[in-house]
Amino acid sequence: MRKLLSANFFRLWRSHCFWLIVGILCCWGGFVSIMMYLNITKLGYPNTETNVYFFNGNLCLGPALAVFTAFFVGREYSDGGFRNKIAIGHKRLSLYLSNLILCITAGILFLAAFWIGALTVGLPALGTEILLQLEKPLPGLFYSCIATVTYSALFCLISMLDSNKARAAIIGLLIAVFLVMGGLATSNGLAEPEFTTRMAMNAEGAYEIMENVPNSKYLSGTKRVVYQCIDALLPSCQALRPILSNAAYPGYIPACALGWTAVLTVCGFLLFRRKDLK
Repeated sequence: MRKLLSANFFRLWRSHCFWLIVGILCCWGGFVSIMMYLNITKLGYPNTETNVYFFNGNLCLGPALAVFTAFFVGREYSDGGFRNKIAIGHKRLSLYLSNLILCITAGILFLAAFWIGALTVGLPALGTEILLQLEKPLPGLFYSCIATVTYSALFCLISMLDSNKARAAIIGLLIAVFLVMGGLATSNGLAEPEFTTRMAMNAEGAYEIMENVPNSKYLSGTKRVVYQCIDALLPSCQALRPILSNAAYPGYIPACALGWTAVLTVCGFLLFRRKDLK
């Protein structure tokens, strides 16, 4: 395993795909900080939505990992790397786990690249006090890493089973986009309050504020339970959680995410063990 990891990290530092994604995310982080600066100083927006900017890179995490994993692992098929490693005595389990660890590491480095770009531009422009506006930064960082692990397990499964890296990249991208859209829909649905405040016209024709009005969009009963289960399993929901205002970080969600990661890893290895590499 140690030799496989060493070889994988050697390839990682020489990977053009990896450095291209790192550069794009770093530039994106700087651009997001510029937009934050303009919104606060020029347009007068309050700086209470710092999490939206600082964790904006989480939206790109799935697509970035989908592309990187497909091309990094796919090269093992095109260059005959898997066959050669098995021929000299490496186990398929070691091959699978070494690639999974590499993908997780790359995902965390992608997040770090975004944060470095955001801080490099944001701190000189807005000062260190802007960091004090972050809402629950440590849980947000932890959940971002949890999402990285689950994303990596999913896209590693796809890439290890499909020897065509272009096809694996397309499938991974489609799944990543679907997960982001599903995560947004799930998070928005669960964020709907049970009661809301509305403007209504009274008998005299004047508008008045009505408080504690039942919200028709509020999820209740079985539907809410289903949404909560989806929220606990989708990596996109964990990635989006730090962006949401007043987001809760229940302890069962990391356990569910890690359990889902274990299921994906076991299923991926069992299928990879039966795959013909010739």
